Amino acid sequence: MNFLRKIHMPVAFYLLLVSVVLSLATGYGVPYRQLIEGEFGYLNIVVVILTGVMFLRVYEASGAIDLLMQRLARMMDRYPLFFLFTVMALLYIPGMFTGLGVPAVLIIGGLAYPLLIEMGFVPEKAVAFISLGAMLGSVTGPLNIPVMIIACAINMPYEGFGLVLPAVTIPLGITTVLCMGTKTARRFKTSENHELTNKPLFSTLKPVVYLPIIVLLLLIGLPRAFPRQVPDLGTPLAFTTAMLCVLLTGHVKGMGAVLLRSIDSPVLDTAALLLSVGVLVQIATLTGIKGDIITACMSLPPVGIYLVLLVALPLLGGAVSMLGGAALFGLPLVLALLEHNTIVVTAGCSVLCALSQLIPPTAIVSKVAGEALGVNDYGKILRSMMPYIIMIALFSLLFVIFSNMIARVFV
Repeated sequence: MNFLRKIHMPVAFYLLLVSVVLSLATGYGVPYRQLIEGEFGYLNIVVVILTGVMFLRVYEASGAIDLLMQRLARMMDRYPLFFLFTVMALLYIPGMFTGLGVPAVLIIGGLAYPLLIEMGFVPEKAVAFISLGAMLGSVTGPLNIPVMIIACAINMPYEGFGLVLPAVTIPLGITTVLCMGTKTARRFKTSENHELTNKPLFSTLKPVVYLPIIVLLLLIGLPRAFPRQVPDLGTPLAFTTAMLCVLLTGHVKGMGAVLLRSIDSPVLDTAALLLSVGVLVQIATLTGIKGDIITACMSLPPVGIYLVLLVALPLLGGAVSMLGGAALFGLPLVLALLEHNTIVVTAGCSVLCALSQLIPPTAIVSKVAGEALGVNDYGKILRSMMPYIIMIALFSLLFVIFSNMIARVFV
């Protein structure tokens, strides 16, 4: 293990190694068929992630996101609390399109971090704010990977989540902003010198930079609003079409370099992690471990199931990633709560799974945020986030417990 730490082996390889060792230990040898099939288990989700991140990176290269942050810098002087709400909303958007928190950290977080520091946030608190917003956005929908994994495993259509997912995440985002930012916003003193407002780039940008977002929203939203009249081209093709629309802005230079950077680490590590999770799930099914987990969960009393939900999904997900947590533990727990509304239960479980993006040892969102923004003391970042992690976990659990009542309103 010390050797693996020294060579900095990605988490995806750990999961592949665990899968092979598990298969050997149970007498199945090296099952090449299951290893290959597992790699293709979540390939469609990987394609969605990669095309989504490519679109966001190209759109960022057009200067449109910088333009938005420039206007936010001016808003901060007049309405500091409203500025924080706007930053939180922007942190949601990349995750809503990709199902991951990492793109929000890399694209929005890097631009918002200097403004948060200028406003009075200490570095660890600013990183915590960005990490929490990115995590919540990753499960707000319309793309929610834990829900997709669970729904695929129980043959449930990925429908009916359009209102219930925001009903979980939006109140949590509002509460996070009020708790973390109200005092800082009140103490903030206006500054006339912002780096973003002095960039000459913004005078050359035209309203056409908003065209890609409009096209993307139409391609994703119209088939869901009018399913019989408008064909669904698929999320990857929608991202690709919107990315091509960015070229019409005429502000993107070095497209090849931008595309290569978009799929570089840690996004590529995340895609590899998802593929290796497919292998782990396949081997767990082959060896019967997945069935044992399902049987154990279904034999628990209701209080035991709720405790396992509260602890296992965030903490064990921190070890095997949000995706592995959804596949190995989210599915059995949803099956154990079939007397509840399955859509609301799955939505609540997806938020608990998403918390694993902030929990060590993987902590993919918060660790990437700390590394990208130059804050190396992860212990302080985790302490800043811990009250909000507990709040999010308890609120999500309440959605699960009262799922039948909530379904009457949001499903």
